Amino acid sequence: MSLSPEIAARIQAVEAKLAELDPILHGFCTERGYTFSSQVGVWPRRKVWARKEIDRTLDLTMDLTVPEVMERGFYPEMPWSLYASASLLPVSKQVRLLSADVFRGLPFSQLAGVLAARFEDGLAMLRGFTREDIIARGQIHGSAA
Repeated sequence: MSLSPEIAARIQAVEAKLAELDPILHGFCTERGYTFSSQVGVWPRRKVWARKEIDRTLDLTMDLTVPEVMERGFYPEMPWSLYASASLLPVSKQVRLLSADVFRGLPFSQLAGVLAARFEDGLAMLRGFTREDIIARGQIHGSAA
């Protein structure tokens, strides 16, 4: 997909502001043994994850549609959410994924002040997800879903 220079600049402005939070996420990863992932493109977001017997992920993402981001770009009250997800290794081509909201709709202007604590909240949620929880309550994703 080819983007106009104006739209590309709006998306880059979101990415630049999001990158200001990267030191918080890197600190979390260093302290907790997680891996940092920066996803750029038309949908800038961040996630941290750990792959073990249960794959655990914290995903920081915008609460906007792609057209809204393309039209408006970054603004201080842009809403963000943090999701905690746990999954098991796939059986055939299916994955069971158990997700929970850590927070929803938090304005970007408030993220820097609370993000470290909210990542710890998300980690506590993830640690509470057992293999049995994922099997019983996780949604099936994959070719046979």
